[in-house]
Amino acid sequence: MEANYEEIKKNLPVGWQKKIADTVGCSPITVTNVLGRRSDKNIKSRYAIDVLSCAIKMAEEHKKAIDKISNQAKSL
Repeated sequence: MEANYEEIKKNLPVGWQKKIADTVGCSPITVTNVLGRRSDKNIKSRYAIDVLSCAIKMAEEHKKAIDKISNQAKSL
């Protein structure tokens, strides 16, 4: 499970804590704690599901954008 969190964080764009916090309506510290799995309390937080959903969506979008740029660069 820990590897999944690391994979998500690896694919997030710069400034992801603030972007997710603004989207979800919580603090950037809460986002960091949820994705950092600082304690079970944070995983049970009312924001945990929203933070994880938003992070997964952002990571997938960022990965697609990077892959698209990589493919365009290869074709040059």
